[in-house]
Amino acid sequence: MTDQVLIVGALIFIAVLAAGVGVLFVSMERRKHRIRRRLESTTGGDEIIEYGETSILQDNSLSSIPAFDGLMRRFNFTSNLGTLLIQADLSMKAGVFLLLTLCLAGLGAVVVIFGSGWPWTGFVGAIIAGSIPFLVVHRKKEMRRRNFERQFPDALDLMTGALRSGMAFT
Repeated sequence: MTDQVLIVGALIFIAVLAAGVGVLFVSMERRKHRIRRRLESTTGGDEIIEYGETSILQDNSLSSIPAFDGLMRRFNFTSNLGTLLIQADLSMKAGVFLLLTLCLAGLGAVVVIFGSGWPWTGFVGAIIAGSIPFLVVHRKKEMRRRNFERQFPDALDLMTGALRSGMAFT
C-alpha cells in the first residue's frame, strides 16, 4: 500500500511540475509573438533583425507569467528577494527562484514522509529542502562580496596610477 501511495504521489508531483513548466514556456512564447507582431506592424512588415535576447530595457518583472508576477508584487519580500538574486549575480527571476524553492520543499516533504512513514515529519523535510536554495544564494552573494573586497584595493591602485600619469578620470 505504501509503495502505491509513493508512486502516485511522485507521479502527481511530476505532473504538476511539468504543467507549471509548460505554462511558463507557453506564456513566454505568447509574449515573444506579441512583441514580434507589434514590431512588424511598426516597421510595415519589413524583415526584423534579431540580436538574441539582449534588450536595452530594464526588466523589472518578478516572473514571466503575468498572473504570478501580479501575485508576487503584493508581497514585500519579493523585491528583497530580487535584490538578493542580483547581489548573488544570478540571472534568475524571483518567481523562478520561489517556484524552485517550493518544488524542492515539496520533494523534501515527500521523500521524508515516505522514508520515515510519519506524515508530520514531512514539515521538517520541507523546511530543510526548501532552505537549500536560500543557503546557496547567500553563499554566492558572500563569495561575490569577498571577491569584490579582495580586488577593490588593486582597482584603486590602478586608478590612482592612471590619474597620476595624466589619464582622464572618465
